[in-house]
Amino acid sequence: MNRAASTFLCAVLIASGCRPPPPDPYEGLPPVENLEQDPAKIPRQPEKPPESVCLSQILVSWKGAEGAYRRIKLDRNGARLRAERLLVLARARGTDFGELARRFSDDAETSVKDGDLGVVSRGQLHPAIERAGFSMETGQVAGPIETPRGFHIIMRTEPTEFQAAEILVTYTGARKYKPKTPRDREQATQLAEQLLGRIRAGEDFFELARKYSDMHNSDKGGIYRIFRKGTKHPKFEEIVTGLAVGQVSDVIETSTGFHIVKRLPVRRIELRKIQIDYVAGDLLAFEPGKRTRKEAQRLAYDIYRRITEEGADFASMATLYSEGNGSGKGGDIGFVGRGELAWPVEKLVFALEPGQVSEVIESGTAFLIFKRIH
Repeated sequence: MNRAASTFLCAVLIASGCRPPPPDPYEGLPPVENLEQDPAKIPRQPEKPPESVCLSQILVSWKGAEGAYRRIKLDRNGARLRAERLLVLARARGTDFGELARRFSDDAETSVKDGDLGVVSRGQLHPAIERAGFSMETGQVAGPIETPRGFHIIMRTEPTEFQAAEILVTYTGARKYKPKTPRDREQATQLAEQLLGRIRAGEDFFELARKYSDMHNSDKGGIYRIFRKGTKHPKFEEIVTGLAVGQVSDVIETSTGFHIVKRLPVRRIELRKIQIDYVAGDLLAFEPGKRTRKEAQRLAYDIYRRITEEGADFASMATLYSEGNGSGKGGDIGFVGRGELAWPVEKLVFALEPGQVSEVIESGTAFLIFKRIH
């Protein structure tokens, strides 16, 4: 039956007091009667609360839900029934969760990635999804979880993203890197072992990396940006994945020198920023009318006072005054991972609690104020 005929038939049925049957919530789904459920997929509280988890999801939306596509026909109850059927399918032995997400999820962004939400930290997801995701082990499936977008089935998966920091102590004649201070191989060996001892005695890994590492990222405490599996040298990935989060490796020798690696939790925080730029004194002649450093400093501290003492809204102040990225969005610069910001700024913002406003900090030719978003 074509669309015109179907529409006409529906109109006739409604006019005669009859309504067409509601959409079938199980349309297209495989039967579940003979499926054996896998006990390993039933959620159990992890022994140690994780700092971050890797999750995948299947979303079942309903007509009128937040962000629902026009093609969605199920009502809320129908969506719940469909999600319950999908949960049974997802927990069955041998089921490929990614295939279910590709075929049946109503979230266009993640369905094309097998439902992959990536590595998430606390505070990034809806609280109901977060509670479930952080309360199960890898390979387990939870749901249906209701949010304004619909009903979610989530699975905790193996990590696909990692983060680490490294100290490299190289020597004259080693491959690729040059030592900051001339040293031979024997001296490099001794320094690397001394640094490892100091780290294990409680000294700060990142400060030691800034002072002693010969790696290009030493100014950022040796921290690498978050990376996906398969994008780094296989040997380096093998070392990182072989460590527990927070664990530090022994000294490892390669042709480039002596390495100490620390695995970090994958963590992103969402920030707003107010950026007040200025022009350095010797360049003012070329940019007349721009702020001096003193003027920018005075304005930044006035904004900080109005936010922290008078209760001014951070986003509104960012819209009015900020000159950096995110200024048109109330200062929202999105989620930021470690290794992405200048070291003093990173130390400042990653120490913030949700909702907290940072002190004013100078970086480059700007004064910055940050707020960590809940």
